[in-house]
Amino acid sequence: MPKVIEGITFYSVEDLQERLGLTAATIRKYIRQGVIKGKRIGRPYYVTEESLRRYLNGDSEVEKGIVQSR
Repeated sequence: MPKVIEGITFYSVEDLQERLGLTAATIRKYIRQGVIKGKRIGRPYYVTEESLRRYLNGDSEVEKGIVQSR
């Protein structure tokens, strides 16, 4: 279940697994590579709804050439 903090919706990796049909490992890899913009809050990664929309629209920073793949 996504968390809403100060009007911003945050998705955990587990939330995204269900929503995107990807494995947790793939989502974490995409976050590390910049395909999906996410942040660590404590230990887990979280992705904002805005970042999720950008990913779904194909507007990732990797595709723009801003972030280098590792």
